[in-house]
Amino acid sequence: MCDEISHSLEQYGVSLASAVADRLARGDALLYGHRDYCGMGLQFADGQYLYGEVIDGSIPSEQELSKWYCKPLDSWERLTFHSRSEFVEWLAAQSNYTLSGTGTENHANQRITKQRLESFARNEKVPWS
Repeated sequence: MCDEISHSLEQYGVSLASAVADRLARGDALLYGHRDYCGMGLQFADGQYLYGEVIDGSIPSEQELSKWYCKPLDSWERLTFHSRSEFVEWLAAQSNYTLSGTGTENHANQRITKQRLESFARNEKVPWS
């Protein structure tokens, strides 16, 4: 769906980004859990914050990706943040538009949105869109 709300340029801000980082650090992940491609997700693993493509309900590790033959490692949409502050700074500057996947084969397909982030930060059921 390509409407004004889903492609808003409004940045998420530090408050929302911090709340998301806190929940991720507690061990929760923001991702869809079904078979095959599951859109984009966020999680905290091995002391790092991850933003990346979700496959079969999880964000594959770099080791897992290096063993897969279906897609070269450098073509995965993925970012790794080594500190909470680095992650919060990045997420705070994002918007529905910047995370919509414009220019990718999965544009607007199961992406991170402000609505999903707000629900996740409040520990509510995260909507599908």
